[in-house]
Amino acid sequence: PTKTPDPTVTPEPTAAPEPTEIPGAGYKDGTYIGTGEGFNGPVTVTITVSQGKIVSASYDGEDDEPEFSDAWNGIYEQVLGSQSADGIDTVSGATYSSNGLIQAFQSAISQAK
Repeated sequence: PTKTPDPTVTPEPTAAPEPTEIPGAGYKDGTYIGTGEGFNGPVTVTITVSQGKIVSASYDGEDDEPEFSDAWNGIYEQVLGSQSADGIDTVSGATYSSNGLIQAFQSAISQAK
């Protein structure tokens, strides 16, 4: 008897992967202002969104303590890096100022969504 050849297995096509959402992608372009309660009172953060991403931010407030500058530098870098104010770590030694800045960033970002 003659051996019958094994059938050739046809591979199934793989589905195209779903695109991964980029943090911050999809924000509405513009300038947004948010406020939070810092160590020495209210702090206002202004963010600028371009091409769906946060490209810059500035602050206005009464807090002129050196700890506030530390908080601003730490929070600013984290927000621009992650394109979000969620899950941001406070800056050691400037917890109240950090929390106020985070609140202000969250407020501004929520408007850009």
